Amino acid sequence: MVNNRTRGRNGENEAASVLRGKRISRTGESGSDIIDGLGRTWECKRIRNWPSYIHKWFKQAESQGDFGVIVRADRQQWFVIIPAERYVKEVMGAEDHD
Repeated sequence: MVNNRTRGRNGENEAASVLRGKRISRTGESGSDIIDGLGRTWECKRIRNWPSYIHKWFKQAESQGDFGVIVRADRQQWFVIIPAERYVKEVMGAEDHD
């Protein structure tokens, strides 16, 4: 069984690869986890399962040809949720690799 620290580090490495960047080494320190290929820093969170309604929102957006989902809780800020591959291709201007 993989412990949470190893699982988190693996997730950071995977996300850094997707974002054409690298994991920022920070043993025991607070701060950003990833720097992408454009020099933007990211906090990386990996969870076991998304809430089911997020999948429903994505299916709806995808079926309508939408770019992504924008959402906020009452009296909170807006968040944009798009697939990472779409961000890399259309925002960063990079082509798929793998």
